[in-house]
Amino acid sequence: MTVLLDSGFLFASLNASESEHQATIRVLNDIREPIVLPVPAITEIAYLLARDINNEAAADFIASLATTELTLEIPHQEDYSRCAEILRQYSDAKLDFVDTLIVAIAASEYHARSHA
Repeated sequence: MTVLLDSGFLFASLNASESEHQATIRVLNDIREPIVLPVPAITEIAYLLARDINNEAAADFIASLATTELTLEIPHQEDYSRCAEILRQYSDAKLDFVDTLIVAIAASEYHARSHA
């Protein structure tokens, strides 16, 4: 099974001042499956690191992507269509783009596996 990371989780693992920092580190250390980070989440994480810590933290994160063991997932065109549908369907839930894109990617991966 593949683990699909969202921005908030990875940001908390990179930011020691986050309340869930230690918990996210423990979870990451226990994961034995492939870990996927959707490429659009990179922008959000870099922004949060620069905003809440400093540009050096953002630069360190970006530099780490060159040698990361994470699988950097480029969304497919249909993922964006599904993302837009989810944003419209749940507009009252205040979901953001990256969160709905993760749902769309997860759904397409599940669909692909169940029909393989």
